[in-house]
Amino acid sequence: MQTRTPGKLARYLWSAITRRKLRGFCTVCSRKTMFFHLSDRPREHCRCIRCNSSARGRALVQVLNDTVPGWAQKSILEFAPHGAVSGMLADRCDSYTGSVYLPDKPTGEVIEGHRNEDLRSLTLPAESCDIVISQDVMEHVFEPEKAFAEIGRILRPGGVHIFTIPYLPQLP
Repeated sequence: MQTRTPGKLARYLWSAITRRKLRGFCTVCSRKTMFFHLSDRPREHCRCIRCNSSARGRALVQVLNDTVPGWAQKSILEFAPHGAVSGMLADRCDSYTGSVYLPDKPTGEVIEGHRNEDLRSLTLPAESCDIVISQDVMEHVFEPEKAFAEIGRILRPGGVHIFTIPYLPQLP
């Protein structure tokens, strides 16, 4: 961990205060707020000052609001949960499960509050979820076709899979 002298800390705080700011409405904390650009990567670093949500997280909530009426009463499974949005989903949803993949641990078990699942071979029963969320996960799965098939298997009729994959135009 880097330690900061009082002078360095003051310069750091001043740079954070003087960064570009935007006013708007945060879909995560449901309030008018201000957003700070913490870097040149707005997808992750344009943060709400109230709940610290990222632009990607706010976009996820907007997609839920626009496409899945009553989503808070649905069964939601989120792979690789993190940040303000995952906390909000866990707090607001009647049935929310966060899932991680720890290959050296048994699948289907709850480990430190998250269900351990391999996306290519889920232990969940068929038609057991209304909404599956995977943000920036599928690009890490070695056999994504198996993962998409498994997600289709566990979704209830009319269910949705909301996912993101990073866009990196410099890569083929």
